[in-house]
Amino acid sequence: MYKAGLSPGRQYAPVDTAAAVLAMVKEFLFHYCDKHGLRNSSAEVMACNNFYKTLAQETAQHAAVNMEVLGEIGATAELLWTSNTPFSGMPDRHSEPLYRLLNMALICDWPETAKAVAGYARAFNMTFAVSRVQKQSNFPEDGITYRGGGFGLVDVTGKSPADLKRFFVPNCKYRVPQFLATSFSEEVAKHFISQAASTGAPEMVLWHVHTDQRGDPDNDEYDDCYRCKHVNFIQHSQIMHPPGHPQEGRPCEDEYLFAPYSVFTVLFTQWRAGTRTKPHIIHISAAVDNLDEPEDLPLAPWA
Repeated sequence: MYKAGLSPGRQYAPVDTAAAVLAMVKEFLFHYCDKHGLRNSSAEVMACNNFYKTLAQETAQHAAVNMEVLGEIGATAELLWTSNTPFSGMPDRHSEPLYRLLNMALICDWPETAKAVAGYARAFNMTFAVSRVQKQSNFPEDGITYRGGGFGLVDVTGKSPADLKRFFVPNCKYRVPQFLATSFSEEVAKHFISQAASTGAPEMVLWHVHTDQRGDPDNDEYDDCYRCKHVNFIQHSQIMHPPGHPQEGRPCEDEYLFAPYSVFTVLFTQWRAGTRTKPHIIHISAAVDNLDEPEDLPLAPWA
């Protein structure tokens, strides 16, 4: 459903202003709440409205934003994505930041939210489109970014750690349906592993995501044809280093974000204890261009 919403043949209103991006988020929240029965009381309706208003105000008031930047739809999408404000006033499983709700909708491919999620993604895709025609000013050291978190769920068929290990084998090529957030910093990834451990995840994993180093403009062998076309460094974030910090004005998480349905190939795995201090390690390679990859690749059961 989501991919159909990105089809050039669909006659949806263009998402070409900051206001249009915010409208997609508002529409998404309406359908999300409607699907999960979260609009049955005046308190729930108010919580939904307040969440949207808070997101909009955060975006407009961000220190890195002036009217010129806010007018850039990619920057608006980035600021909304990086908000850590939870959906307050809702049951625990829904009291999450916007980025988690969006990714859940992508993973589950709910028809009710597909149009709005695709609209938001079209706005975000502007940042990826720019990366297709401009050299990236930020490139990870050695072409490697990191992602950390839990590995598997308890008592969920098909998503136990043992089941996932059978999927992530060398040379397995697959697509990840959601936005895939990685970081230039291994320490940031380990922080997310600690968070997952505190929430009771059965096992932990540290992903090493490789991109071709020949796509680095500073590489002596740089060639644009090796540059990943569907990843972008998040420049406009709600989580920035404060004044006086050595990296003042730079996003804290050094986030390298891959577009939905990006293609990866397993290089090799290290199945360790799966604990916070000894997580499993999975090395994967990002495709150079999703458009050059088969449409019928399997979807990752975990990412």
